[in-house]
Amino acid sequence: MAHGIMAEDTLFFNLLNGKPWHGLGTGVDGLVTVQDAIRLANLGWTVSKRDLFLASGTKLENNFAIVRDDINLPLGVVKGRYQILQNTEAFGVIDQMMLQGEARIDTAGSLFNGARTWMLVELSEALKIGDDKVLPHMMVSTTHDGTGAVWALLTGTRVVCMNTLRMAVHGAKREHKVRIPHVGNMEAKIREAMVTLGVAKDYFAALQAQAESMMRSPITEIQMQALVEGIFPTTKDESEKVPTRTLNMRQTVTDLFQTGGMGLDAYRGTAWGAYQAVVEYVDHHSTLKGQDGPEANDRRLDHIFFSGRGQDMKDKAQSILESIMDASVNVHPVTVPA
Repeated sequence: MAHGIMAEDTLFFNLLNGKPWHGLGTGVDGLVTVQDAIRLANLGWTVSKRDLFLASGTKLENNFAIVRDDINLPLGVVKGRYQILQNTEAFGVIDQMMLQGEARIDTAGSLFNGARTWMLVELSEALKIGDDKVLPHMMVSTTHDGTGAVWALLTGTRVVCMNTLRMAVHGAKREHKVRIPHVGNMEAKIREAMVTLGVAKDYFAALQAQAESMMRSPITEIQMQALVEGIFPTTKDESEKVPTRTLNMRQTVTDLFQTGGMGLDAYRGTAWGAYQAVVEYVDHHSTLKGQDGPEANDRRLDHIFFSGRGQDMKDKAQSILESIMDASVNVHPVTVPA
């Protein structure tokens, strides 16, 4: 299957925050309601679960097609227990947050002709983390092809470079993400998820404290080498020739940490600078299949928010850096070019 925004997909974004870094979609200036966002992103269509038949006319028991009704397009195949959740139901829970003045819709859209839909909501005023401005967001997404669940998760966006920060933080009272399978009472589960994510202020306060701790933690040359070797491992013994592609990926992250990187001047030589170098690599520099084609930005959007591979790399980097910080190994400091 091709990836990204296809012929039947639309993306809307709020111009109050400027055009998204990925350059996709049509902007609207001013505050919008959930209903406005659904209309502007063309998410008002429904899906239905329909019977499947063999060419002979025999019905396939306990197998159903999920079909996008407005264009009669099959999106996936599911079993009988699968519960449909329409876009209006998935995103309707955001209305209460809007009424309480706790949220502002930032972006909404779909991928894969509607197989995945999402809404990104800005929750409150920007955080001040060191010299960084970080916007607190909540992402609600769902799928209509049977391949995924409904997700509600908290994520931050570093404004200077539009890096996405979805860290597991110490001190947060609850998890920063909730997964809801497409079975049972979906709407009740989503309402419960909103309660769980109602501790967003707690999560982002803990994120701020953890980031500031990383800013105070120096990273040495040897530790930086351990980081890039950890996130870009090789199955071969390191005494043998490491693949050129692996070496290039390691070097790109190291270069971002030492001399490049957007807005990293104040954090060079620290764990926060090292983590941001990895995040910037994932969000802006990592190579993706078909990245030079017309859907390049769409593929990267899917890679960052939905596919999991990019977040897995960020999680691994965070884990390695926390181990380094805990160990407090004293070796030669990183030499950062002037």
